[in-house]
Amino acid sequence: MFFLFSGEGPTDLGTCIHPDIINHGENYLYGPLAVVVDQIVKERHSCSFIELGVFAFVPAAMLVEHATTLRPKPKSIGIPGVKIKKETRFFYRNARALAQIAIQFGQDINQNNVVAVLFRDGEAPNDRGNWESKRDSMFNGFEEEDFKRGVPMIPASVSEAWMLCGLYKKSNPAQDYSYLENVKYGSGGQHQLKDELEK
Repeated sequence: MFFLFSGEGPTDLGTCIHPDIINHGENYLYGPLAVVVDQIVKERHSCSFIELGVFAFVPAAMLVEHATTLRPKPKSIGIPGVKIKKETRFFYRNARALAQIAIQFGQDINQNNVVAVLFRDGEAPNDRGNWESKRDSMFNGFEEEDFKRGVPMIPASVSEAWMLCGLYKKSNPAQDYSYLENVKYGSGGQHQLKDELEK
């Protein structure tokens, strides 16, 4: 099994050196949410992909560039409608692009079990639809490429909500901190939770 990540920055799945190629080894500095994924994998499969070094990172620039080359598949609904809403097409195209990259990468390294984890914050300042629609659009994008190991990772509203839950260490974070999921961006794209985590 090999893990391929794509995220938004150092505070989620990490950051890398090269913006136009898949980064691994010392070229990829994994972030806190990659560690969370590793802990889930370790709990379920008794092994750590971080310790084994079987993971890499697809930079956002590479993903966006690949997404611009996407064409609708035959008999595919590639326009806004029941399956793909106009406001969530961004998430759908990102998932399709990452699926294609993961499939090709798996062929290049002779690995049939590449797992692709796509992180996007749930609520951007321009808000492209609700959380469920964004998640479903990612699932639809992976499905369009017949890629069964695609994992949407979308917090509501930003990943800092998850990290603050972990830092506060209350007995029932889902109940005590559900309000964090409703904090929205302020003026100029500022987000209260990002400021709170930085403090």
